[in-house]
Amino acid sequence: MGRIEARLQKIAIQPRPAGADEELLALAEPLRGARVLFVSPAPPEASDCAGASAALLAGLGVDAERAVLHGDAAFQALGRALADGLRGAPWDVGAERWRDFREACETAAVAWDTRRHDLVIVQGAATAPLIEGRRGGDTAWAWRTGHDVSAPDPGAAEAIAPALASHASLGFGLERFALPEVTGNVHLTPPGIDPESPLVGDLAPGEAGSLLRRFGVRLDRPLVAQIGRLDAWSDPPAAIEAWRLARRRRPRLQLAIAGRLDPADPDATDVLEEARAFAAGEPGLHLITERDGAGARDLNALGSLARCTLCFGLGDELDPAVSASLWRGTPVLAAGAGAASQIEAGRDGLPVEGPEDCAERIAELAADPGRCAALGRAARRRARAAGGMRARLAVELGLLGELTGAAARRPEAAGAAA
Repeated sequence: MGRIEARLQKIAIQPRPAGADEELLALAEPLRGARVLFVSPAPPEASDCAGASAALLAGLGVDAERAVLHGDAAFQALGRALADGLRGAPWDVGAERWRDFREACETAAVAWDTRRHDLVIVQGAATAPLIEGRRGGDTAWAWRTGHDVSAPDPGAAEAIAPALASHASLGFGLERFALPEVTGNVHLTPPGIDPESPLVGDLAPGEAGSLLRRFGVRLDRPLVAQIGRLDAWSDPPAAIEAWRLARRRRPRLQLAIAGRLDPADPDATDVLEEARAFAAGEPGLHLITERDGAGARDLNALGSLARCTLCFGLGDELDPAVSASLWRGTPVLAAGAGAASQIEAGRDGLPVEGPEDCAERIAELAADPGRCAALGRAARRRARAAGGMRARLAVELGLLGELTGAAARRPEAAGAAA
């Protein structure tokens, strides 16, 4: 089958000020000049906030870098298989092919030379074997995932276990999402949303409406939306079923299913076509992706004008699409533990169990725009007060200090102590 190729590609970051948060500034002060590298798979998990984290940490004086782990088609397919296996899909990768994948990761890490960093934070299943490429030094490694990996395929869990055991800390979105029988230092990684992302930035008056008209969205009819990456783990049929049931009571209701098709996922197009077939041409359904010319501001407009957003998936995860919805001031109907953990039930969103329960809540909110507005205002207030990336930054700084003692090891710190 041939050799598998992979490499780490540096992604430029622009340092950004993190504001005048006294707690963050105090956490960052002893870590100025400490070196941290964020590594994401290609494409990244939905919960990966590496770009914003690196830029904000750099603004706090940390020497932050970011890289993406790229590979050839075989590497990408095996990385996907591992990620799927940890979420419970069948794992059927043979020992020889898995060894080839690990060796590709090792080669990529050696070529980068991770010894120059105090801490390497890797996100997602495919990045875990990079640690096999460390070559001495005092670099600490931390692995994390936002996916629910509590019920993995046993073969996938066994394959990744040696690599995970070498990491100083393992991060999960929720305690209940953790791999079974995990030992050692486990940390929880809160969701984050970048306030400067065009996905959540404030739109000019009337801009949202003008953006949506070109996709056929009617501004005189209530709209609900499910916004997120469309891949093999997304579940458009569940959202369509909830909408279809809600329309029995609110026939003017529209549904938008929108997001980015994962270019590395060969099943992504099939997911979109399945949704189209499931809806059977019913009026009022809008399937919107980059293939229709939709960009981040268009998705922002959809989320801003929707009465509420939905979050159905075949596997649970800590999806920042929920945080994005709250930031825009749109209440969330939270299906799954990952979404429910991000809302305050009855104040800025409602937990739901399945399409039937969701349909009831959709119909209620579609008939009561005043309640939608009140939930949305509460959502926006709470999201803005939390600061978007603030909790995430506190975790990054805490890990850097806890796992490395970075400030104490730097030459200038040692000289000052003398």
